[in-house]
Amino acid sequence: MEIAENPEQSKHHLPDADKPGIKYGIMAENPTNKTTIDDYYSVIRSADPVTLKLTIGGYGQEAFSRVKLDGKNLGDDQSGSFELELGKGDSLIGKILKIKTVVTDANRNPNDNASKLYVVLTGGSKPFSRTLESTVDTDGDTEDYSIKIQFYEAR
Repeated sequence: MEIAENPEQSKHHLPDADKPGIKYGIMAENPTNKTTIDDYYSVIRSADPVTLKLTIGGYGQEAFSRVKLDGKNLGDDQSGSFELELGKGDSLIGKILKIKTVVTDANRNPNDNASKLYVVLTGGSKPFSRTLESTVDTDGDTEDYSIKIQFYEAR
């Protein structure tokens, strides 16, 4: 992999994490790899729960995820796809959700090293749905996915 001396000129430079919106990290030589989300989700002041659904895509892929809300683990690490209630809308305002997921290409098919991660939030002012994807170089390789979502009050 070749990296330019000036990171701003490198196709391998990861975008600044402090700017709002979806951020996609480009890994290795494959510019289609989208492994990072940095975004916002609007919630309403209500007793209705906000739910996270994380689905692992790609045939035969294995995954483990750690979910944190304001730096505190939400339960045990999750294996594979899962659904998790994050809390009531009014209790999430101003908090930050962080998810780290490691996907392992375990399908033993050298022609299919792709993985996808589907992220869905419901219970806020409107549904949130994003897809991340990556292709590893070799069977058995892993890909790290990183998600950061800040909750704010819908107006």
